[in-house]
Amino acid sequence: MKTTTILLKVLPLLGSAATATPVPAPAPAGPTMSIQQSPKWNSAHTLSATFLTDDNLPAGCTNTSLHDMQWTVRNFHYSSSLTYSTPSHRINGAEVSFNLTSNALPELKVYCHAYSTDYMDPFYGQMVYNCSTVTNSTSGGGEVKGGLKTQFRYWKSGQAVEVEVKQTWACDDLEGLGNMAIFTGNGTSANQTPNCTFEEHETPPAEWENGMNYYWNMQNCDLPEFSFAPSELQVFA
Repeated sequence: MKTTTILLKVLPLLGSAATATPVPAPAPAGPTMSIQQSPKWNSAHTLSATFLTDDNLPAGCTNTSLHDMQWTVRNFHYSSSLTYSTPSHRINGAEVSFNLTSNALPELKVYCHAYSTDYMDPFYGQMVYNCSTVTNSTSGGGEVKGGLKTQFRYWKSGQAVEVEVKQTWACDDLEGLGNMAIFTGNGTSANQTPNCTFEEHETPPAEWENGMNYYWNMQNCDLPEFSFAPSELQVFA
């Protein structure tokens, strides 16, 4: 049986916030993990957290969140358009959208969408966008509690794109009192190369008249399904 033990110095609470600083210790490859203290604890102490990597925990939300968390992006679509109604009047916009699921909460459907009018770099990771939850339930019993939140950032540089996700979710699938664990994960996908189409049209200057578009172009990009894991994981129990 393999175990992973993480030692952390848990600091006193400031209001309702909690912080935890890991003590250097050998750790296997995987997400950086920290534990936060329960709000009912108000004294400084050291917490030793041992996570079993065998099947000691029942299969479900908590086990998967700790050991094998993966996000999956589906139905990814990016589009942009640029229109000159006159040689000097420009209208431009770009949008990105995708569906997000995780293997920890497979029935939790999240929709992410963003729109930008930045001409030079419509998306380059500067902005954080909120996603919306479509279905708010766990798989195989239990309910997702309050505090669920998903945000994303998006980079498009040349032909490569990346998606960064930060998500907070709750698991209540363990037995006993105080059985809820709240997770916050953050991770960035590997570079993805979308399949894109590009169309454009320019009205010859001699034929252009007021009310006609002088120039326009449209780009549409899609990606097949892809998955990635969080690189950082916080647990609040």
